[in-house]
Amino acid sequence: MIVGGGRIAYYLAKFLEESGMRIKIIESSHERCLTLSELLPEALIIHGDGSDESLLYSENLQEMGAFVSLTGHDEDNLMLALLAKQAGVPKVIAKISRNNYVNLIKSLGIDSIVNPGQITTNLILMFVRGLKNALGNPIKSLYRIVNNQAEALEFTINEPAKFLGIPLKHLKISKDILVAVIVRKNEIIIPHGNDSIKRGDSVILIAKNRQIFDLNEIISTEGSVD
Repeated sequence: MIVGGGRIAYYLAKFLEESGMRIKIIESSHERCLTLSELLPEALIIHGDGSDESLLYSENLQEMGAFVSLTGHDEDNLMLALLAKQAGVPKVIAKISRNNYVNLIKSLGIDSIVNPGQITTNLILMFVRGLKNALGNPIKSLYRIVNNQAEALEFTINEPAKFLGIPLKHLKISKDILVAVIVRKNEIIIPHGNDSIKRGDSVILIAKNRQIFDLNEIISTEGSVD
């Protein structure tokens, strides 16, 4: 049983279907249910409130082999995972977007948590580190991704630069460039507008349809917002 019918739920259900598993998805949006019914003809798509305990039990929650909560709200996902665990479901997985709950989750006995942002970060880091080590080359043009339409790159900030210490929201960043990850000592930062790049950081970018060799090419203070 999967609660939430977003993109992650779709790809998960598609993979599980191909593995021969029977899938039941509960989704609150009627329009999305219709879409999922077309995309996943072998899955049972139920239009309803996945946080409704009576609905879950009416759909035989206690008989499920696995339960995955994939709504857009961390709190709902955790509560649903706990409910499934109490119902005796042997494998329970919850999606979270923040790491605030990690220690709590470990103490509650939920089998697994999935953090899409952290998974993306880890994959980028794996590509970056793996290719750099294979080449033995400090240049950080590292891995082609998304059917060769984009590239993951890493730059280590060893030299002074005008953009250091300035929040990203105040910088002018070239089009089709995403500052995906900032690695600072043993800390991995998924940056937001208030985060800034500091000397010694490793910065991982995703660049679409362009080659980059210097961070100063695509990040500047010119035209920045004061």
